Amino acid sequence: TTEYAAFAGQHIKPNHIANQQHLTNTLITNPTRLKEALSRLNIQIYYASPLPLETLVTQLEQALLSGAEAVILLAYGLGNFPDDLRIHRALLAAEQHGVLVILTTQVPFGGVESRYAAGNWLAACGVLSGGELALPAIFARLAWLQITASTYTERRQLWLEYNTAFVH
Repeated sequence: TTEYAAFAGQHIKPNHIANQQHLTNTLITNPTRLKEALSRLNIQIYYASPLPLETLVTQLEQALLSGAEAVILLAYGLGNFPDDLRIHRALLAAEQHGVLVILTTQVPFGGVESRYAAGNWLAACGVLSGGELALPAIFARLAWLQITASTYTERRQLWLEYNTAFVH
């Protein structure tokens, strides 16, 4: 047989998950440290609005390059966002600077769909889907990732893992 009985049924967690759980436990048992970590958060929220494209691009660039650790883009409908080469460049620059960008909708109930053209080009620029999460849930998840995951790559990977785990 090719199955190794010693490993059957065992689930070994990757180091980043184990480290994150340890840090989470440390923060929960030390409220002062948790409060300090939360006070350092810099998560921006950008509402897309029907402004002239020049204004929208300028505002988005400012939000993305403001020193934020994460930016939540609130798009129209199921995730529609104005498509412009300057927006592509700003999103790619944000990704290069380690800024997590999450796409969600301004619609109170529902979520974003990546099957539409807008979702596809945004994903190609490094934007992650908020799925069906409401704005407060996205903010809370980003806050938790910012204080428990030490690198941009780790935060991005964990966001993708969690979204995959909760997709119906």
